[in-house]
Amino acid sequence: QYVVVSSKKILFYNDEKDKDQSNPSMVLDIDKLFHVRPVTQGDVYRAETEEIPKIFQILYANEGECRKDLEVEPIQPAEKTNFLNHKGHEFIPTLYHFPANCEACAKPLWHVFKPPAALECRRCHVKCHRDHLDKKEELIAPCKVSYDVTSARDMLLLASCQDEQKKWVTHLVKKIPKTPPSTFVRASPRTMSTRSSANQSFRKVVKNTSGKTR
Repeated sequence: QYVVVSSKKILFYNDEKDKDQSNPSMVLDIDKLFHVRPVTQGDVYRAETEEIPKIFQILYANEGECRKDLEVEPIQPAEKTNFLNHKGHEFIPTLYHFPANCEACAKPLWHVFKPPAALECRRCHVKCHRDHLDKKEELIAPCKVSYDVTSARDMLLLASCQDEQKKWVTHLVKKIPKTPPSTFVRASPRTMSTRSSANQSFRKVVKNTSGKTR
């Protein structure tokens, strides 16, 4: 796919022919862009480990999207049930094979070969041992992130390499309006995450020929 960023729009093309004919499969209004960030293992726990550093996420208001056809790959019902609700958090069961500490007890949350059962909030990305939740320990603070998921969409984009991912994130962050879309309730901009499950889509992009990503 091809992605072109203009001053007001982000245009997605299925192939070079569509790009040459100015026939985008989807258009996003930049003034409806809310958040852009690299993903973590908790966001894409089913992705290949080597792909995670290449993936980034954009969060935007529903009304900022215009699609030529439906390309959303909704999360299957079985996958939705993996979310555990607790104090506003939406925890995803995961395992950490790289350095990470529990934010409830500060003990290591990872191991190269046999990591302990862990949870990561898909909203604020708080990480903790699953035991704390199973034992109903009051060690986990309430989730700090709040937004209206019914008016939010997010998209996961796969860049060609980690350096390209960083360039895209840096470039798009500069495009985010200083005043967020009115449909959102913004609570913690530095920890804002996530996949709004019913409204999430994934695209293996990002090939850009506009020369505007830097």
